[in-house]
Amino acid sequence: MSDDVRQLFDVFGVPGFPYREIRLEERTRRAGLLDLWGPGSLEPRPAGGGDGRDVAIVSLQEGAGRTTVAANLSRALSRAGRSCVAVDCDPKNALARHFSASGRGSVAPREVLVLAAGSDDGAGAGSIAPGPGWLRSRLAASPPGGSAAVLDTPAAESFWLRLALAAADDVIAVLRPGEGVTDAARCTAELVAEHGRAPIVVLNQFDAGRAGDRELWFQLRAAWRGTAPLPVHFDPVVPEAGAAGRSLLDEAADSQVVLDFARLAELVLARERRVRAKGG
Repeated sequence: MSDDVRQLFDVFGVPGFPYREIRLEERTRRAGLLDLWGPGSLEPRPAGGGDGRDVAIVSLQEGAGRTTVAANLSRALSRAGRSCVAVDCDPKNALARHFSASGRGSVAPREVLVLAAGSDDGAGAGSIAPGPGWLRSRLAASPPGGSAAVLDTPAAESFWLRLALAAADDVIAVLRPGEGVTDAARCTAELVAEHGRAPIVVLNQFDAGRAGDRELWFQLRAAWRGTAPLPVHFDPVVPEAGAAGRSLLDEAADSQVVLDFARLAELVLARERRVRAKGG
């Protein structure tokens, strides 16, 4: 295990057993996480106030593919040399399933630490006692330079979604062609703008052979003030790998969709470098 991953374990309070991809047990979440999260952690981080390394994956479109993007971006960042913590801020806790069957060496050259921060019984803000900004403080304490955090979020306005947005340096807005995408894009844009973020826009399950998908790409570019959406192409191997908990980057290494996630990771890292350069 690399030294920066050991530091991530220490920062997030994970017990010191040999590396494995982790889903925290319910008693650990309640005793160690939920009682530390509080309303004070919902104050947005000032735009430009972070170092660009912590990314929230958001969408107010149900089924847009936020968790799939979060899982595969985490792996792509790992392949780019970043130790990565993937934090599930959705009470459904679907993120861990994308890692459940991956081989111990499949996320190389570094590891992805997976933390389930929600609750399967749907516990929300009402069940969280007041306390310090746990998520933001833990992310701020993560080892600099080599580490990154990817935060998966729910598809609806909630305490958990705003908690992730408040803690994140950067935002990826995920949309998928289909019914209701226009309204979802507008609502997502308003939510992200409220937190002072100019997001990376991902058009998930994009099919260049469909005229409607191509038209939607141009519509989104106009709606997001000239920001060209990054297409993540449709490929049936994506849901198959996700359902089996296997790494898409291993299952279809030479596919267009894997290249898309590599491009997304490069874009995240490029934005981080710009933030650091401005701060320097």
